[in-house]
Amino acid sequence: MGTLYSIFIRGGPFMWPLLAIAIIILFLTIKNTNWLYWKVNSDSIRVEQNINAILFFGVLSLFIAFFGYYLGLNIAMNAIYRANDISPVIIASGYSQALIPLVFSLGVFIFAYCVWYLLRWRLKRLVSIDLKQK
Repeated sequence: MGTLYSIFIRGGPFMWPLLAIAIIILFLTIKNTNWLYWKVNSDSIRVEQNINAILFFGVLSLFIAFFGYYLGLNIAMNAIYRANDISPVIIASGYSQALIPLVFSLGVFIFAYCVWYLLRWRLKRLVSIDLKQK
């Protein structure tokens, strides 16, 4: 199957923005977890906006991957159309390459969605505790 780096490189140019988005999501996750679990007096509206940004970037990664997938398939289909005889191995390799960013972005989205849900739950819990104390 290959190393992770070789799989990443085979994914094509759309892997780099997806990696940047994954790093942003990881940064926002650490930042918001820090606010929600260790800082008592934080602005709940700002924290909620940052939590929602995690979900936004997760969905953005899906859109970028689907765009790359369909763009790659369009290029491949045009090449097949122009060629008279093409090997099925080449077609299978192209499909395999087109699916790498899609699978990566699905993993990023699932992570972002789970983090978004858990941090949102924690924020609502903290806000409700705050309201009960007042």
